[in-house]
Parts: sequence; C-alpha cells; structure tokens
Amino acid sequence: MNGGDYLKNQDPQFKGRTELFRSELSHGNFSLRLSNVSVTDEGEFVCKYSKNNKGNTIQSEQCLQIAGHYSVPVVHRPAVAIFKDSEVDFTCISAGGFPEPKVHWSVNKKPLQDSSRVNTRMSRDSRGLYNLTSVLTLKVTEDVSVTCTIDNERLREKKTSAEIQNLITTEKEQKQEHGGAWAIGGLVVVMVLLPALIAVIMWN
Repeated sequence: MNGGDYLKNQDPQFKGRTELFRSELSHGNFSLRLSNVSVTDEGEFVCKYSKNNKGNTIQSEQCLQIAGHYSVPVVHRPAVAIFKDSEVDFTCISAGGFPEPKVHWSVNKKPLQDSSRVNTRMSRDSRGLYNLTSVLTLKVTEDVSVTCTIDNERLREKKTSAEIQNLITTEKEQKQEHGGAWAIGGLVVVMVLLPALIAVIMWN
C-alpha cells in the first residue's frame, strides 16, 4: 500500500516470508518474493494496482505451482531363492518429491503392459512431500530383470533405478546348496573335534 508493505491482514502462513522489490515499483515492477516455499503455498496469487484515487484498479493473476525432486528409485528383490512358476514381489521406493509421480516398470528391458500386477502406495511426510512404495508382482517363468522409473511430469524429470536381475533356482541347485551346507557343517565339526581328540591323547 502506497509503495510499502501492508501486513495488517496478512495470512499468518506468509508471515516473514514476503518481500516487495521497492526500488522497482516506480518502474512498474510489482514482483513479490516468497521465501521458504512449501507445498501449501501452491495456488493462485492476485496482484491489484491502483493508479490513482479514482478507484481504477489493474489486476493480474499468477498461478504458483510447486515441484520437488524425487530421490533415485531403489528396487528391492526377494532375499530367498526364486523358483520357476513362483510369484515374486519386487519393491520400488522413492521419496521426497512433489507432486504425485507416475510409476513405470520394465521387465527384461520392455515396458510392463499389465498394470494389474502393480500396487503403488503414496504417503506424505511432515513437509507435505510424497514418499512412494510400488510393488510389482510377477509370475517368474525364466530369468528376469526389472527396473522402476519415477516420472515427475511437472519437472519433466524421469529417474530410473538400477537394473535388478534375478536368476531362477532349480531344484537340483537347491539340493546342491543344501548338500554343500551339510558338508561344510560336517567339516567344521571335524575340525573342532580333531584338536580336542589330539589333546586328550597327549594328556593321557
């Protein structure tokens, strides 16, 4: 008002965060600087300028859109062996972005077509930013590799996870693993018992 700040009716959410470029007002620059922007600031801002005391007012509207970068997505694979024709969950996690992104999965380097296999959940942190967890459920019939891509259309930004590869374990391989485990276990027992036996013989 009259080239200065009129803060009497200012919304408390903007307190201490607004600033006019006073040296530019005489040049017709009525820009407003808003600091410490958060997602709650998104919306329409209206600038009204009165040229004289006759009530002639010029009005301009500007829409403020907020955007935040998501972290590079990380895909977690099953920690257990994968067998042919079993159902397997792959979990993609990304955090700290805005607005809600689109999620794209690729299987063996090809875009996933069946969206019914994907369950995506969104949550918001204390700053209003989104955290994403997307689970892809696959029936595995062969060795498989997957990637997850987060698409923030507002920023025109896509981030893709590292490729996760999973090899199918056959029943023969599983038996060999168990057999190897028993062999190693037996070897450890023998190695432990042998020094004890030698000690007993020497003592006697």
